[in-house]
This record gives sequence, C-alpha cells and structure tokens, in this order.
Amino acid sequence: MINPTFAGADSPSTATANTPTANSWPEVTLDNTRQFIIDSRQTGRSYRILVAVPDSLVPEGGFPVVYSLDGNTTFPLWKVMAERLQQRGQARGALVVGITAAEGDKAQLVARAEDYTPPAANMDKTGDQSGSRQGGADRFLAFIEQELKPQIEQHFAINRHQQTLFGHSYGGLFTLHTLFTHPESFQRYVAASPSIWWNERYVLSERNGFADRLAALAQPVTLMLTVGSEEQTAPASMKAERVQMLQKRAQVDNVKQLFSDLQQTEAAESDGKLQLGLHIFPGENHMSAMPEAINRAVEFVYGGKP
Repeated sequence: MINPTFAGADSPSTATANTPTANSWPEVTLDNTRQFIIDSRQTGRSYRILVAVPDSLVPEGGFPVVYSLDGNTTFPLWKVMAERLQQRGQARGALVVGITAAEGDKAQLVARAEDYTPPAANMDKTGDQSGSRQGGADRFLAFIEQELKPQIEQHFAINRHQQTLFGHSYGGLFTLHTLFTHPESFQRYVAASPSIWWNERYVLSERNGFADRLAALAQPVTLMLTVGSEEQTAPASMKAERVQMLQKRAQVDNVKQLFSDLQQTEAAESDGKLQLGLHIFPGENHMSAMPEAINRAVEFVYGGKP
C-alpha cells in the first residue's frame, strides 16, 4: 500500500516568521523535493521515499535516476551535487530517489542489517553487532523492482536505460549482490566502501554465473568501486578490539582485490558488457569516504567514466 500524498517545499508552514520561541519556528524543507511512505508486501516494512525533482525540462528519453540507499544520510548530498552539476550547465538534471526504512534511528539500523545483506548460510559469523535478522537482500531488491520503481515511473519521467544504484557500507554490499545476481536491474552501480568482509566474504561467491548473466544483458553495465585509504588504519586512540576488527575486515584490500579480479575475468571476457572504475580517497576513513564517493559518482550518473 502507498500513501500518495507528496510533501515538499510548497507544504504549508505552521508558524509565522515572527514567532519568538525556537520550538515553534517552521521546519526547513528542501526545494523541489517530494516524499511518500510505501508499505512493502515483499519485506513487511514501511519505507520513506525522498525524491529530488530536477528544475529543468525533461530531456529526450527521460531523466537519469539514482536510487540511493540509506537515504536519510545520502539523499541530501546527492540532491545538492546533482543540482550543482545542472547549474553549471554540465547536465540537464537527474532524479534522485532516497530510500530509508520509515522508523527511528535504532530500527533503521536493524532494518538495513536485514535488507542489505544477501541470503547466506552461517550468518551468525558476520560480526554484526545489532542482533538483527539478516539475509533479506532478495526481498529488498524485489521491493525496489516490483513496488518502488513502478511508483517512481508512474509519477516521474525517467530513463529506464540510465538507472544507477548507490550504496555505502552495507549498502555497498547490497549493490554488489544486486550486480552479481541481477545485473539487469540497473545500468550503473556505485559500491562505496562495500562490506565485502560480511559472512566470510560471501558476496564474492555470488560471482559464480556472473559472466553468463552479463552475456545475456541487452546493454553493458558499469561498476564504480570506492574506498577511503584509511578504512583499515586505526588511530592511536582507538581501542584494541576496534583495531582488530578493522584489520580483519580489510576494507581497502578487499576492494582493490575485487577490482583486480573483475578486471582479469568478467571485464576481460564479457565483450564490453562490464566496465569498471576504482577510486581510493586519500586520508578518508569509512564515514568521510561516503561524501567523496557521491561527489565522484554524480557525473557517472550521466554516463561519465566510472
């Protein structure tokens, strides 16, 4: 079920400009932005969907569209960067769709731990600290494909041949899972600091059959991998157990190794069906690398090099 009421910059304010108390000041809204709640039959969860609508004429074929996971944090960055590119005359605009479980912060952490992780055995060995269920990535992808995308396409003019999936951390893991198992779902993938370490690097086993799935595609797909150079480096003040965790997860090494392996196998043997890019951001850690990834990926959405 979907609540079709969209709320954006034109929503009425409940406070006047001269209100003397801070508690009654009007809330800030983002221009050219809409939101709705969608109740998923696939996952049993409700999701808050944020949509940034370009302030420009619809290009021939429709707008490129970005589906950004962890939309509560990533959506504002995507919106601002896409608008700046448009204002500089470098693009006609892109539709940005942010996806977030419609619960509080703690519940969102539980939701993403389930929604973004692949269905796999031995999931008690993942090292996840939330105590939540895991392995719901296929259900979450079905929600995007069967419930969310139809709603976006009903309300907005998008180009089905220019669709990007962006995910960071667990979201990057989901991005790789989607690419390896259903590469036809999107044309461009951005896996930012992906949690390849999860469940003893289970996601790498999903490359079995990936070459055949690539060969069956009607158009090529492109993967941009990003990571911060300091993601497996611990500052002196960090607790010993945290240092050990970073070293075990080997974020940088895993991303570099995956890029190299894909170059040598699927990209080399797929007759151009897989294109790759790797960006390592100097001096950035796991969290600070996320805005850098969006900054680098925004031109990629319009067909730029990964």
